[in-house]
Parts: sequence; structure tokens; C-alpha cells
Amino acid sequence: MKYYQYLTFLFFLSISFFTFIACNDDESPIAPIDSYFENVNTVTGLYLYDINASGIGKWRQPNVKKSEEVNIYPIPASDVLNISSNLHITNVWIIEAACYNEDTENIEELSQALSYEKAELVPIEFTATFSSPTDNFQINLEAYEKGFYRLFYEINNDQIYWENLYVDPAVSNFPDFNFLDDLCQ
Repeated sequence: MKYYQYLTFLFFLSISFFTFIACNDDESPIAPIDSYFENVNTVTGLYLYDINASGIGKWRQPNVKKSEEVNIYPIPASDVLNISSNLHITNVWIIEAACYNEDTENIEELSQALSYEKAELVPIEFTATFSSPTDNFQINLEAYEKGFYRLFYEINNDQIYWENLYVDPAVSNFPDFNFLDDLCQ
């Protein structure tokens, strides 16, 4: 009988020990890896578009989730950002962002699985809510400071997508965007 009690005691002691180790995040030798690309206010790269909405390249690994039926251009932008689509855009949010050198592989693919709630997009830098859905409009960026931003847009009051932006009043569409490397942490 004592042998059974001893084994029961050891069993509960080991369960308690492993539960303590597993729940103690501060002392855990294997800490979870935080990926910046998942944060609502983080940019890890850009898709580059000229003033005619033509793709001109890619800088790093953009953590975007965009609808193929929505064109946002130019990126980088100076004074005006154009948005055109065959779909009805019901809301737009622009959030100031920080750029990070993220070495996670496949950020572009992993970003497709991300989703954000409307509540995460507040406080916001810019908001536009349309009383009737719209498909083509411009955003005046003259008041925006030079830097990285994320533009979120909602289609049909349903799905939220996003694109990364770089705004600079002095930027022009030229083939070398390597200056962005110096601006990213």
C-alpha cells in the first residue's frame, strides 16, 4: 500500500513541477519568437508602383494582404495617393508605422493568413468612411510627415486588406529605392 501512495505522490509532484515549468514564461529557456511582421503598425517591405499603377518592383519582403482588384499608387508616394478598384471600398485607415528588418522567411505568404479587427485600427492617423461604397478616390498626403505607413481598406463592409506605404514629399519614381534601407531599423 505504501508503494502505491509513494507512486501517487511522485506522479502529482512531477505533474506540478512540469506545470510550473511550462507556465513560467519568464524563466522558460525556450521563449516564443515575436515576429514584427504581424504587428498592425509594422512595415517589412513595399511593393513599388508608379503614377500609372504599374508595378515597378519590390523592396524587401512586404507584409501586406492586398486584393488583386484594388490598385493603390504611387508607392512611394509624395503628395497624393490614388486608390482605384472594381470593388466597393467602404472604409480606409492609415496608421503610422515603423519599418523593421525582419528575417522571417516567407513573410509575404505568412501575411496572407493574418487578419486584423477594426478595433485594432484605432487610434488612427486618417480615416475615411463612405456613406455609399466607392471604388475610385484620392487621399491628399501633403500633411503627412516623411515615413512609413500602413493603409488598411475594407471591401463591402466585410474584408480588411492592407498595403504598406512610404510617404515623402521629395520622393520621385526612380529605379533606385535603396535609400529605404537606411530608414529601416
